[in-house]
Amino acid sequence: MNRLDVSPSITIDAFRLAPVLRQADREEVMAASGKGPLEALQIGFRESLAPYTILDDDGPIAMFGVTRVASGVGAPWLLGSDGIVTHWREFARRSRAEMERVARPWARLTNYVADANTLHRRWLEWLGADFIELDPHYGVGRQPFWRFELRV
Repeated sequence: MNRLDVSPSITIDAFRLAPVLRQADREEVMAASGKGPLEALQIGFRESLAPYTILDDDGPIAMFGVTRVASGVGAPWLLGSDGIVTHWREFARRSRAEMERVARPWARLTNYVADANTLHRRWLEWLGADFIELDPHYGVGRQPFWRFELRV
């Protein structure tokens, strides 16, 4: 497969992706929630209306979805391996349409991203996210995180 495939997530995807999760994503999840990669992926899988997995020849390189925050408000999330860097051009090109697909049921999308996770912040900026405010002591790790809103 020369290109990326996107398919509805299945349980095994979290188990295959967790060991190869990017270090920045591992640190972000731990700082925000105190969860390890596998638990964070399983929560995203279980709580998302329609979770998806991005795959290349070697297997899952990312999982993403939107979890419910409140009525009409969803929290978009994506956790990935270094495969998103390897396939950056195609990942970025296809991500707008994929985010539009998972965003359809929601009136508003908002979440937090670690200030230190520059790859995800650049990607969110490219998607058109508005960075609302920096919380210098967010999550269990009490680290700087940006609250963002995404309009797709």
